[in-house]
Amino acid sequence: MSLSANVAEKANLIWAIADKLTGVYKPHEYGEVILPLTVIRRFDCILAATKQAVLKKAAATKVDYIKDGNTLSHDQFPGRTFDYILSNPPFGREWKNEQPAIEQEAKLGFAGRFGPGLPAVGDGQMLFLLTTLAKMNSPENGGSRIAIIHNGSPSCRWS
Repeated sequence: MSLSANVAEKANLIWAIADKLTGVYKPHEYGEVILPLTVIRRFDCILAATKQAVLKKAAATKVDYIKDGNTLSHDQFPGRTFDYILSNPPFGREWKNEQPAIEQEAKLGFAGRFGPGLPAVGDGQMLFLLTTLAKMNSPENGGSRIAIIHNGSPSCRWS
């Protein structure tokens, strides 16, 4: 099978999935679902050869790093840093509902996640960026690799 046929096959599969989302999501919202799932699938394919070793390590440490809750108002991993961080923050989401908890943590300065300060209430995406930076290992501990899916918002909001 040629490369272009393979790409076309994958694209058709993605759009077939998008067609199934009709009714659940509006067409302009498909990208908010398809893009993260495509990125996750790419990681899955790239890491397939090491999957069993990763599962064994996860079982040994007794920790799936995935917790249920509100990332912005409740840090599920206080004081923890990570080797790898993947974030897909919501674009244009306000953090008004979480404001009291976020402002309380901001008072901690760099002992919390929001040491550099708080962005405008309309820019929850920036809070995800600050959380990611706060969760990185220090260079002395090997640093971290991060991937964040952003639109242009964070680069425009610093004042």
